[in-house]
Amino acid sequence: TYHLREMSDGERTILYMAARVLTADTPVILVDEPELHMHSRLAVRFWDEAEKLRPDCRFIYITHDLNFALSRISEKVYIVRSVDKVEQISLHDLPASIAAEVLGAATLPFYAKRIFLYEGEPGAGFANEFFTVWFNDRETFAIPCSDRSSVCAAVVGLKKIGIAAAEIVGLVDRDFYPNSILESGPEGVQVLPLHELESVLCDQQVVTCLVGHLGKNPDAIWAAFVKQVRKAFEGQTKSYVVTQRVRARIGDLLNGVFKGSQISTDIGETTHNHSESVAELDLPNKIRDFFIEESQCVDDALTSNGTKMLAILPGKHLLNILSKELGLSHSSELTGLVVQALNRKSLGVDDALYRLGERLEKALNVYLPKRRM
Repeated sequence: TYHLREMSDGERTILYMAARVLTADTPVILVDEPELHMHSRLAVRFWDEAEKLRPDCRFIYITHDLNFALSRISEKVYIVRSVDKVEQISLHDLPASIAAEVLGAATLPFYAKRIFLYEGEPGAGFANEFFTVWFNDRETFAIPCSDRSSVCAAVVGLKKIGIAAAEIVGLVDRDFYPNSILESGPEGVQVLPLHELESVLCDQQVVTCLVGHLGKNPDAIWAAFVKQVRKAFEGQTKSYVVTQRVRARIGDLLNGVFKGSQISTDIGETTHNHSESVAELDLPNKIRDFFIEESQCVDDALTSNGTKMLAILPGKHLLNILSKELGLSHSSELTGLVVQALNRKSLGVDDALYRLGERLEKALNVYLPKRRM
């Protein structure tokens, strides 16, 4: 026995809603704020069970919780463009997190002139922190999209859906990918010329700006940084970078084999098609050739000490080396300084950080979509 007086308000509400669902004698059940009094995950589970108990009814939800709305198996989403135009759209072309982010921006269709999608996690990581201040104007809406594949899917999906009269721009890291993959991305997706976002902060012009602000000698710091990079990328560390680059190239070859045209109704024929195609790749010899080529590529990058070095070597590793040369205990001190300087709206024009932000913006514009202050 569980007495009603011992129940919390939430438990009483849930019991009441369950009773109403079970006793409903109409074919439509209208639920206002299904997430009320419940944790979001519990709300999803509760209404999943409720729908199973009443398959004879259609459930219509009015909700402020976008994650709940997107959890419905057969959800339909409508965009109201004007007083006389309502349009149903499909969100299946978008990752659920991106759909929620876009739909959550109620004013997006009215003020956004540019939607920028990048690799990163919501509320976490340097990319999220950086692009939040880099795009701090009302005309640009920046959305983190996890990884390269998600960025590409989101750009394609948003262009297809067309829910906003805005330019759709995606930015992906160069990473270890070969040019064949980077050049095959969808329209609207740009490839960062350097390995990753952290690499941009290791650009010589950016370093010069930071070193000047810290009162150090730019030439001496840059020479010491390059020397330490060459020392760090020897032996196993160099082999790791070469291996990752070879792995990306092999993956690209295999993607060309495992495609729809190789699949037939007969599993035996499908197996034969793939086996023959893989055999034609001559992988053992290809792998040997790739290791030779990529080893030379990394050697050239280490010799160049310029843009090629930043494009081939992992940026996070480089940023750690640079931070130590600047006398900082951790790379987060360096990234924090950059973010603070770029957030010029919160700084006075006479502030040294304001002037640093102006110089950094000019240097960073070489690699990133332009700011709109």
